[in-house]
Amino acid sequence: APWALVLAARLRERYGVATGAAYADMAVLRGDPSDGLPGVPGIGEKTAVALLEKYGDLAGVLAAREAGDPGLTATQRRRLEEAASYLRVAPLVVRVAPDAPVGEVSDALPRTPADPDALAELTERWGLGTSVRRLVDALGG
Repeated sequence: APWALVLAARLRERYGVATGAAYADMAVLRGDPSDGLPGVPGIGEKTAVALLEKYGDLAGVLAAREAGDPGLTATQRRRLEEAASYLRVAPLVVRVAPDAPVGEVSDALPRTPADPDALAELTERWGLGTSVRRLVDALGG
């Protein structure tokens, strides 16, 4: 699909990884506060990308750690070892479940709110007046 090429180009440009799977592995290593991932302390985005480039994927990084690969610095190996319990479970949290039973979903955007009263209540409660007005205006054309 054409959007896949755009996605891959954007991932390379912004994060230095070529696929969604590589992005997920990078997010596990460096952390992602928006997803509640603490990451491996001391491994930021650049180091995560470098490790993935060297070892292919998270499984390769962990295999290198287990094998005592000399391509890992002593500090990197220690950090990966100290984060072993996190690294066992984090990939399960990050991965999309491609076999999730999702029915047909329309990608057509609504032109008006389905429940204007509920939207007004939420807008008031959370102070979203300007944002919601702009969204409703944009959807209405």
